[in-house]
Amino acid sequence: MAKRRDEWMSLGDENSISLSVDGRQIKRQKKEQEIAERRGKEQHLLNERTIKLSNDPEPEIDGSRWTKKKLQKVQDLIKSENIPLEKAVLQYFDSMDQYRRAARSESDMSVQELAAIERATTGFFKSQPKAVARDNLSASDEIKHMDRTPPLKSATTKPSVTKQVCPLCFHDTDLGLAPVVALGLRTYLTLPTEPELAQYSAMIVPLEHHTSMLQCEQDEWDEVRNFMKSLARMYYSLGKGVIFYENALGGPKGHQHAAISAVPTPLNITANEWKAIFSRSYEITETEEWTQHKKVIDTTKTAENKGFRHSMVPDLPYFHLWTSIDGGIGHVIENKRSWPRGDLFARQNIGSVLKLPIDVINKQGKWPSPRQAERLDQFKENWHKYDWTVDLG
Repeated sequence: MAKRRDEWMSLGDENSISLSVDGRQIKRQKKEQEIAERRGKEQHLLNERTIKLSNDPEPEIDGSRWTKKKLQKVQDLIKSENIPLEKAVLQYFDSMDQYRRAARSESDMSVQELAAIERATTGFFKSQPKAVARDNLSASDEIKHMDRTPPLKSATTKPSVTKQVCPLCFHDTDLGLAPVVALGLRTYLTLPTEPELAQYSAMIVPLEHHTSMLQCEQDEWDEVRNFMKSLARMYYSLGKGVIFYENALGGPKGHQHAAISAVPTPLNITANEWKAIFSRSYEITETEEWTQHKKVIDTTKTAENKGFRHSMVPDLPYFHLWTSIDGGIGHVIENKRSWPRGDLFARQNIGSVLKLPIDVINKQGKWPSPRQAERLDQFKENWHKYDWTVDLG
């Protein structure tokens, strides 16, 4: 009896194991069936969407979703196969001009991509140095080409937070807080914050987030000089002279966006008088007896050899005043703590000559300003005759 009982117990154990295994197999089969059914439904929906998409008519260039798809296909082709921009464009567009019009109408393209398109499709290349004109970079390489020097690379690799909070930076599809008067390929013209030192004041700003204008490349400087010449002509038509200045302090943690400010001035104040005013102010502001650099650096003496760019020290904070397009006087700031905060050094000197109220001189506003749209319209009424950027197409 004991033996038979053991046999029954053994048989019971085998049956329970077999039933347990069969149960797991059934569950697994059900799970696999559910997954297969779900995948089949997903594939069916995907096929329906693909068929619907392929049957849609392809409209002309009008900012539609098909235009966006073709623009994206061009960019993908350039990046994946590393072919020239023009070759990629002609696979999806009838002409480069059609592609440029489409790109200009799309708000989802970055400023750098638009700049690359401009350089590849306009006649502005003819005025550039021959070495640049021969450059046959693709669109993706062109963007890298814009920051190829070590100083510029260090400026453009700042934390993304810097560019997000910078009022002069373009953030992909969004413009900066500062208004855009005219847009070049590497620089743009904007208006200063209020209160401005004189009506129709302006600022020349590089698109890249440089901490000083010394980090700009030659093609950026070509555009800066174009803006300077055009502003000087506009101010002269209004019976004014002009001085330009840069206050390159670097800002908190070196994150200040470089810019050159333009201030219209009375014609009866000569360049030598402006030099004398600022030279004296350099000496008064920084009173250290021993300094490593000359207190006043005359950049007009080296105008034939890049003037300002050759004379100033790129890695140190400085202030520079242009009394002409070719140069002026500069000062290396030895002690940032003793230097007036923000833009006060320039505002105090220029404001006192123009006899502005002290509260106007000391106030430094922010973008956007309350009268920004009104000021922009007034400025453009005078600027449009001298706007060199219209020749970019």
